[in-house]
Amino acid sequence: GFNANLFVTGLDPMLAELSTTGAQVIDPDYQVAATCNWWFMIASTFVITFAGWFVSDFVVEKRLHRKPAEEGGPHPISRDALDEQAMTAKERKGLTAAVIGVLAFFAVVIGLVLIPGSPLHGKVDPDNPDSFDRWVRVIVPLIFFGFLTPGLAYGVATGVVKNGKDIAKLMVDSMASMAPIIVLAFFAAQFIEYFRYSHLDQMLAMSGGQILAEAEMPTGLLLIAFVLVTMVFNMFVGSMSAKYTMFAPIFIPMFMMVGISPELTQATYRIGDSVTNVVTPLNAYLIIILVYMQKYVPKAGMGTLISMMMPYTIVFTVIWCVMILVWLWLGIDLGPEGPLHYTPGHG
Repeated sequence: GFNANLFVTGLDPMLAELSTTGAQVIDPDYQVAATCNWWFMIASTFVITFAGWFVSDFVVEKRLHRKPAEEGGPHPISRDALDEQAMTAKERKGLTAAVIGVLAFFAVVIGLVLIPGSPLHGKVDPDNPDSFDRWVRVIVPLIFFGFLTPGLAYGVATGVVKNGKDIAKLMVDSMASMAPIIVLAFFAAQFIEYFRYSHLDQMLAMSGGQILAEAEMPTGLLLIAFVLVTMVFNMFVGSMSAKYTMFAPIFIPMFMMVGISPELTQATYRIGDSVTNVVTPLNAYLIIILVYMQKYVPKAGMGTLISMMMPYTIVFTVIWCVMILVWLWLGIDLGPEGPLHYTPGHG
């Protein structure tokens, strides 16, 4: 279910930037908004949650129920174990403060968006109806403050944050965890620039677009094929951004040639990238999942984990593909500034 979310996350601006780079191979003025997949991701959150419950209840749990506890079967639950999971009074106080912080933040943002004359009201360019809304343009700082506000409220209420030094330390620790992504972004940028400089992006886009146009494949079939290609590639390159760095300059302009918007290509990519994350041995987080699972299933290995997760991959793939096809058939935008189709000259 990776990628499905009720809110715009830090992944969305990163993907939008890569999509913009790919789209500008065909249309130099095209811009992809960070909010372009928002409605689709909100709907996906509920659909994938329901699908996950179905697989857990009717497939995985039934399979594990027949096994002993050391192989993943039922564990007896003690009263002490349940008591350890209960929230403390300090945690309740922190959560209350965090909820108040979230509501206050949303109230301020909604006011700035809706009140005429406020900084986030209206279009970036009032004379151009196709320009982005102002709040869409500043979605990255909005995400930052949207997470900072409840986190800070929780920290102050629980006593974890006592002064500015505590805030600075927490931010430094957070940025330290971002170091691998920053390093990856550097090399990804080199790849994009070399690709653009050699004009391989335009060559592959034009030749691929001509092949697709001559094949006259339905849009839905193209999208399903792209999901399958992404799924297979994800088994060898686990990083979402690394794959999209390679895919965006090729597939986005190629699909634009046959009328598929970059926003729809991006949403389709997110499906293929999500569903095989938990079954690829090259996923950097799989070891962490395995160690956590061995707390409850001491004899479990990588094979046990992958076989247990495979039903989720299969069901999520089928349901998410059906969902994107239904969405396309209904003709609903994927999100704010998220069209389904591309018309040349309308970026």
